[in-house]
Amino acid sequence: MNSLEDDYMFQENYIIEFPDRIAAIANKDPNFDFDLVFDHTGQSGIFNCSQIKPSKMYFRMFPLPLPTELYTSSDASFYYKNSDVSHIIIIYDPQSPPHVFQDYEEFQLAQAALALNKHPFQYNVLPHGLTPPTRWAPFQLYPQIPLRPRFFEFAQGEDISITKDEQQKQVKDSTKKRIQEIEGQTKKTEKALETEKQKNNKAGQQTSDKQDKLIQQLSELRFKLDQLKNDEDTE
Repeated sequence: MNSLEDDYMFQENYIIEFPDRIAAIANKDPNFDFDLVFDHTGQSGIFNCSQIKPSKMYFRMFPLPLPTELYTSSDASFYYKNSDVSHIIIIYDPQSPPHVFQDYEEFQLAQAALALNKHPFQYNVLPHGLTPPTRWAPFQLYPQIPLRPRFFEFAQGEDISITKDEQQKQVKDSTKKRIQEIEGQTKKTEKALETEKQKNNKAGQQTSDKQDKLIQQLSELRFKLDQLKNDEDTE
């Protein structure tokens, strides 16, 4: 947003990697402009730019192994940290994906091999020269995201509307389900407490740490149950 252009408190920063031909256009044109439309994964989507042909391409966002801190200044004397750069956005043509995607495919194969390997720590996940403990970084670096992004369909008015009665019914159903769960846990705890009491009586003991713990758990469950039943009555 132009109104926040110089405000260091409202800046987000990413590294963007363009294909060579697009990078050449961006370097020459100071007014180079584009849009990034994310899909439902929040990690990929469509790149729109009217200054290139075709005007639409795909992009994918990857977390970087290490974040980079960026600082700025309002008076050239005191510097403020304005962001952490922790992701790279890669613009690509699906017909000729960049090398990082080839690494991603290798990672998928490595995952399958690791699942069958009896000694996974001896397996080289990727040829990055990573050594423990960072050798497992590719598991986070290459999330399982499809090559072509998928989008949710736009919600229609009737799909997102809900009446007050439906809201109340959802709350009541949720409360009722929670009461049933607590009642089941209470019965199990009561049964375990009775068993522990019988065990202590046979051993000639008055009580035990386990019995005290069960009594405390039972007291907490009964308190929660009373609260939920009171909430149900007031709805």
